[in-house]
Amino acid sequence: MAVSRITGTISSILDVAVKLLNYKFIKLYRPKVTGVYNRLILCLGLLSCAGFLLAGYVRGKDSETGHLTGAFVGFGTGCVYNIVQCILYAILQPSGKSRRMVYYRLFACVITVIPMIALTTSLTTCSILTSCNPHYLRTALATLEWAGMFGLLLYMPTYSMEFQNLTLKWPKSLKGDWICKREGSTDVESPEEPTTVTCRHMITLLPSDQLLGSVIPINIQGAYRDWMFK
Repeated sequence: MAVSRITGTISSILDVAVKLLNYKFIKLYRPKVTGVYNRLILCLGLLSCAGFLLAGYVRGKDSETGHLTGAFVGFGTGCVYNIVQCILYAILQPSGKSRRMVYYRLFACVITVIPMIALTTSLTTCSILTSCNPHYLRTALATLEWAGMFGLLLYMPTYSMEFQNLTLKWPKSLKGDWICKREGSTDVESPEEPTTVTCRHMITLLPSDQLLGSVIPINIQGAYRDWMFK
């Protein structure tokens, strides 16, 4: 139980980081999305993280109501969050290559929505009929939870396309902005193909072929020679 709580806490913290990075990406690269809507989307994502954290800490044997509440909040808001992200991506990514990613994201959303509908239908039907076998019901609910989680996990890797366009920097103060727009990514409508140039004194969030700290040519010896004899 302790191991599951620790892993659940770590995964929730990582999920919060992903949601915050998405918020920053929309703020920098999606000027058509107002700040109010962006904050609402962020709240949906954070509610999802809180729901999964509650479901992980409260077992069904300890409190079935608490566990189901966390699961519904986590999967429900997480599913809505992914759907909203998918809609934004579909509207603002007109290229044919991006369409394939839209279809994949829709597929991941459907895999999450179907278990949610089945879970809600099963609980509603059993509460009305009061004739369901508790053992079979718990097994079905656990299976549907894992199926919904699989859909959320399928969606998660697609965010790497957005994160390629963000960089970390050292702010002058703790109140400064740690995340900025990648200097080489100039095409707002096609951020999945950024120019491989990093910002000066910044660190890319995803691996690239550039060195950290400044814009340096791939030929290190040539860069050193230019620096020595300039």
